[in-house]
Order: sequence, then C-alpha cells, then structure tokens
Amino acid sequence: MRARLPTTEGLSTLDYEIVAQLGQGIAAADIALALGVPVGQIRKRAANHAVKALVTEYRSRFTRRLAERLADQLVDDAPKNLQFLQSVRDGRIKGEPAEIRLRLQAAETLFGYQFPKRTEKTDDRTVKFVFQKDEEHAIEAILAEATTQGSA
Repeated sequence: MRARLPTTEGLSTLDYEIVAQLGQGIAAADIALALGVPVGQIRKRAANHAVKALVTEYRSRFTRRLAERLADQLVDDAPKNLQFLQSVRDGRIKGEPAEIRLRLQAAETLFGYQFPKRTEKTDDRTVKFVFQKDEEHAIEAILAEATTQGSA
C-alpha cells in the first residue's frame, strides 16, 4: 500500500518509503531489514521534522481508513450476528455447551459494538463534540465560507 503524500522539498525516495512504513506502525528494525539499510539510518531520517510531519499525517489517514473498514465490517456482519443470537435464544444451535457459551459471549460483545445502548435523555440539551485539530480547522473553514456566502 503506497501513501499519497505531498511532495516535500529535500526528501528522498527512501524518506518516503520510511514515512509510508512508519505511518503503518512498522518498527524501525523491520523497515531497516526490508529496505536493506542500517537501523540507525532509519532512526536518523525519522527524526527529520518534515518526515515526522508526514508520518503523523499518514498515520492519521491510515488509522482513519482502518477504522472506516472496521466499522463497515461491523455493520455488514450485524444481521448475521443478530441471527446467531436469535438462534441461541430459540434453542436452534446445537453443539458442546462450552463452545456455544464461548460463541455466545463473543456474539454479545460484538452486538454491543454493533448496537450500542442508548443513553438516557436528560433535560440538559448540551451536546459535546470532540474533534482533532485538523478536523477543527476544516470545520472552521466550512463555517467561515458558509457565513461569507450567507451574507453575500
């Protein structure tokens, strides 16, 4: 998986290889082995401010994509999981009790992620959103643009 990263002046192809692998959480020793360079060179290049910034950006993108894929898998698997729980409830599952109990525990845990419990409503209508810095800047830009267009 290759990263689409902005060109940063002064960085080599090796630096970009290091960025892509560090961004995926690969250890410096493993990167050095894969690229055929000393571990010290990987660590030295990783200490470069431009490389650090790109690793942070890439790690954020990689993590976001991974979370989106996992969320999609949870949603796609929800009907099958619900059917299994209903089958256990209705006594249609056959097998060793210990195995069924283990599968049931896993299904219940998964179900908790797929269908989180709703919180109680309160009279306080305050809502708290937590944003990362880059998301906050994007939202501020969108609001500023909307305000500009609304007053024009």
